[in-house]
This record gives sequence, structure tokens and C-alpha cells, in this order.
Amino acid sequence: IGGLLTLALAVFLLSRWTAGAVTQSLAPLMEGTRALAEGNLAYRVDASHVSLNEVHALAASFNQMADRVQQSQRAQRDFIANVSHDLKTPLTSIQGFSQALLDGTAAGPEMQQRAALIISQEAQRLTNLVEEVIDLARLEDGRLQLHLQRLDPNEIGAEVAESLAPRYEASGVRLVWMPAPNISTLLADAARLRRALTNLLDNALEHTPPGG
Repeated sequence: IGGLLTLALAVFLLSRWTAGAVTQSLAPLMEGTRALAEGNLAYRVDASHVSLNEVHALAASFNQMADRVQQSQRAQRDFIANVSHDLKTPLTSIQGFSQALLDGTAAGPEMQQRAALIISQEAQRLTNLVEEVIDLARLEDGRLQLHLQRLDPNEIGAEVAESLAPRYEASGVRLVWMPAPNISTLLADAARLRRALTNLLDNALEHTPPGG
């Protein structure tokens, strides 16, 4: 009977010690979960205070998850900031040239046609920005589809260069288009390829001084 009582007491004490060790190891994870739920994405679990190997691995996984959540939120915040910044330029151009048409500053058929052309191009640029936001949502949901077809890169390049030529000319920057000789077709999404090239040329125009 004494032996059984001693064994029962040992099992009880061992179970209490194990429960306490597990609870103590899980406490930082519970605190981290509450911190993330409250929006503190910078919280990380100090794995050095975790004694059990399994819980230590769980703490490492928690920190990896927190890193990815924080990176995703930062990327979304940066994307929204960039889109908001990019929206200002076409909106300013549309507003300016529309006002020029209304108050008669753009006098003469040639200037009026040029103002109308720039308004149309900037409106298309706004459409492209909206499509980028929609594509981002589709990409996150796994619903983004590419419409692949055989394309001539020279044709796409010429179209993009021609569409942006008036903006470059108005900014005093030369846009030189040189088609590549003996180039083969490529498999791509035409609309998104045009958008990618347009973005590159928009950035080039933004960072090139007049006369460049």
C-alpha cells in the first residue's frame, strides 16, 4: 500500500510539473496570439524561454507566420501608397487640360486636339491603375488568369511608344523607338505586357529631366 501511495504521489507530482512546464512554455505563445489579434504585428515570441522542444518548434512557426503577415501588410500599404501617388499625375493632367478647353486657353484646333488626346491617354492610364488593383485582388484570391497568345514584341513596343509620344514631347524628353531585328514571337498576355511596358516608360519619363 505504501508503494502504491508513493507511486500515486509521484505520478501526481509529475503530472503537475508537466502541466506547469507546458503552461509556462505556452504562455508566450498565448501572449503573442493576443498581441497579433490587437494589431501588434511586431510582436515575436522569445523562444529562449521555451523549454519543451515541441513548443519551441511551435514558437518558431509562430514567428515565421508573424513575419509573413507583417510583410504582407507592409506590401499592401506600400502598394496603396504607390497607387495613390500614381493617381495624382493623370488626374492633374486631366483637370488641367480640361480646364484649358473650358476657359479657351487651348485655342485653335491643333491645341484642342492635343489637349483631348492627352486627356484620353491619361484616362487610359487611370484605367490601367484600376486594373492593377483588381489584378492584385485576383492574384491574392488565386483567380488571376493570363490570356496567352503569340505576339510580335516589336508591334507591342511600337504601340506603347506611339501612345506615350505626346506625353514625352510635352515634357521635353525624347522617346526613341528602335525595333529589334530578327526577333521571334513570344507567348504573353498582350494587355498586361503593354501595361508593364507603359509602367516602365512612365517611370523613365518621371525620372528624366527635360532634354533627356
